[in-house]
Amino acid sequence: MEQERFEQIDRILEAVLRLEAEAQDAFLTEACAGDGELRREVELLLKQQTLAWKLERPAIAYLPEAFGKPLNAISEGQRINQYLIKERIGVGGMGEVWRAEDTRLKRDVAIKVLPLEFSADPKRVLRFEREAYAVSRLNHSNIVTIHDVGMVAGEQGELNFIVTELIKGKTLRALLNARRLGWRESVLIAAQVASALNAAHSVNIIHRDIKPENIMVLDHDSKVPGKVRHVK
Repeated sequence: MEQERFEQIDRILEAVLRLEAEAQDAFLTEACAGDGELRREVELLLKQQTLAWKLERPAIAYLPEAFGKPLNAISEGQRINQYLIKERIGVGGMGEVWRAEDTRLKRDVAIKVLPLEFSADPKRVLRFEREAYAVSRLNHSNIVTIHDVGMVAGEQGELNFIVTELIKGKTLRALLNARRLGWRESVLIAAQVASALNAAHSVNIIHRDIKPENIMVLDHDSKVPGKVRHVK
């Protein structure tokens, strides 16, 4: 199996393991995008991982199941510094993305939270911080803007987060599932993605995960219909 395939499977598996059982099927349907073989490979590894957890996990790892939510979950109404959490808008291999209100600047933002158990792994924290640093170096109309990055200590441990502008729209994958794109619209989106990648490459940043799930298409009333998210 090619290295890229291994990495794709690893990313999807890492993401689906963060979800509750009832949400995994819908996530796999979108993430595998009709690739039946990919889904079978992920589901096989998922079963093996679940079995390994039940055999090897320490007692504390069962707390999320006992209380019906992830150990690190933040919730609507919670406050992280000046950010008031409103609703979850996405899940990725490196954490959850929530819509929040910046109560200081009176604006809505997106806040990406690293899973609490990942915060105990220095390598994952470093990867998370590198992502924020990489995006902050870029200034392009089709690349999401970083507003803040930080860490707060809670009762369960450290919570690492990145705050970005809130992109109002839907993923390209969701758009493709909803309707067929015309050639003009397709070319417009592709050109903007290419422009964003060119800007990243010019400062030696390689995204490595360009796919419809990581491309946001703005609402029709926006002037720029395509926006690249730097999300895993």
